[in-house]
Amino acid sequence: MKKKRIERKLSTMLLSKTNNVLNDDWKQKIKKVLPMRFQVILKELLVQSSVEPRLSAIKLKLRELGLEMSAQAELEKIIEETKSAKEKYLARRELALWYANQRNPDSAIKSLYYLSNMKQYKYHKEDILHIEDILIETENYLLLKETMKGKQLLDSILPKLKLLDLFFMRANFEDEIEQKIFWINKGLAVKNLLPISIDAFSGKPPYDCIKSDIVNEKVDLERSKKFKVSIIVPVYNAEDTIETALISLINQTWSNIEIIVVDDCSIDNTSTKLKKIKLIDKRIKTITTNKNSGAYVARNEGIKVATGDFITCNDSDDWSHPQKIETQITNFLLNPGIIANTSQQIRATSDLCFYRRGNFRLLIPNVSSLMFRRKIVMEKLGYLDSVRFAADSEFIRRIKVVFGKDSVLNLESGPLSFQRQSSSSLTGNEAFGYHGFFMGARKEYFESQIYFHKTAPVKKLYYEYPMRKRPFKVPRPLLEKGNSVVKLEKILIFDFRVFDRDIFDLIAMLSSGDSCRIGLIQYYKYDFNPTTFINEQIRNCLNNSECEFLVYGQKVFCESLYILGSDLLQHRQRYVPKVYSDEVYILERGSAVIENQVYENSRYFLNYNKITTLSLEKFKKNKEVENGD
Repeated sequence: MKKKRIERKLSTMLLSKTNNVLNDDWKQKIKKVLPMRFQVILKELLVQSSVEPRLSAIKLKLRELGLEMSAQAELEKIIEETKSAKEKYLARRELALWYANQRNPDSAIKSLYYLSNMKQYKYHKEDILHIEDILIETENYLLLKETMKGKQLLDSILPKLKLLDLFFMRANFEDEIEQKIFWINKGLAVKNLLPISIDAFSGKPPYDCIKSDIVNEKVDLERSKKFKVSIIVPVYNAEDTIETALISLINQTWSNIEIIVVDDCSIDNTSTKLKKIKLIDKRIKTITTNKNSGAYVARNEGIKVATGDFITCNDSDDWSHPQKIETQITNFLLNPGIIANTSQQIRATSDLCFYRRGNFRLLIPNVSSLMFRRKIVMEKLGYLDSVRFAADSEFIRRIKVVFGKDSVLNLESGPLSFQRQSSSSLTGNEAFGYHGFFMGARKEYFESQIYFHKTAPVKKLYYEYPMRKRPFKVPRPLLEKGNSVVKLEKILIFDFRVFDRDIFDLIAMLSSGDSCRIGLIQYYKYDFNPTTFINEQIRNCLNNSECEFLVYGQKVFCESLYILGSDLLQHRQRYVPKVYSDEVYILERGSAVIENQVYENSRYFLNYNKITTLSLEKFKKNKEVENGD
């Protein structure tokens, strides 16, 4: 056995050293000169090394790109045809997760089907993949109300596998609040966090009754005096949740704090609630914005008046564990070279049920918990981007660009925040929320900021507040509140990741004369590399023109819409805006795709009165005549 382990280790080392250096011919030559036993092991490893990149590509198509039907079909084909046990397992696993994320009984049954067929794959019982599979399986049982199956599975493995997520999942199977708290505290103990209890006499939902005894756990005053933390809490219409959030901050073990509550022009009784809570603790300060502008403008107002050595934020509906601030500050004291850190969170309902967010784990990073050194960060980077969502992630990336990729630590802290999950939560928003991956407006914002960070001089990474001029373009939903209805004259649909001279010609033709704004809709080609971003020349053109990207969740009305090549619509894509157009022009450069297929894949997002197919060449000539060229 020992000899076999050594042989496999040597083969793995050889593969890791050669895999990214040698081409396939050289790999085969090396295999031929190895002893037969090594050849068998190396062949197996070579197969496995090609599996995960292929599955990762399909996963991106399935999730981020919204090419769901085609990606599912490709995964099914792998399951049916591949000889690799690992590839078959990973394909089934991805489908099991996708169906589990639909969160309905029929999909839960399908998810369990794929999970049951995965059990023949041989993985170590302590393997994180195995644990994550159990989380998905038990969550399916929960949705199907098969509680006994879920309990039995978790109870059979918890004595051996003490992963924090499993304890919180086990709490979901309890109806009695005392039993829920028992399992929650088992999970908190994994990270040596203080236990919690419930104030049974408050008459509120369990989430709003959480308490923890910190009398004997307060950090020594002399120690905490050295560093003050400013906690900024942006608030909008939070009359039902703000008390829970603020009481959890008042009861932090690190006492040298100021709590800056920024009311973003609430129209409910939030201000009345704040006046009462302020009387409890003199460390609470309140300010009000001039107009409702979103959480990140509110945070910037708080940053402007903060006096702490460190700054962090807390959402107005989230409960924070009493050791949250202490844990993050202690990390700074142990690592004086870091600029910022984040802690972890778990999503919880008012009844203290815990849910995943798109991926396999319950425990996830909490970007809102970002704590940073105030003086140096404000000096180099200024303020948060003044958008309505996703600015904390952009801020973290700017910190890494300026101070280095290791300047931000993501702490494996355990759940120091319970992120309140409700139907009205932004992160639960179907179109603009974050579901564990980037899509729609968030994906476009992510790609646009990455391009700006890469091409702009460092001094341009300082964002002023108030922001008089945007550093880069973003989709309208990041800037405008309310419904996402857009009216434009012309829209162009293409896969803008591809460099294509005709696209630049079309943009120039369509925008000439009347200087109208042109809407661009990104439609992904299935066989193109899914990791590729929007072409940089297109991105540069976008930032210097009247063009704008239209995204999933918007409703768009236009006079005319242009599709460059009917082959673009061969694969149905989920994350596109709803479009209503008087006329649609399909501009062909070669033979057209079967019309029925094009119509079928366009009708679910595109409504029109008239559709015309033209050769691109003829269209260009007509436009030249029209523009007087």
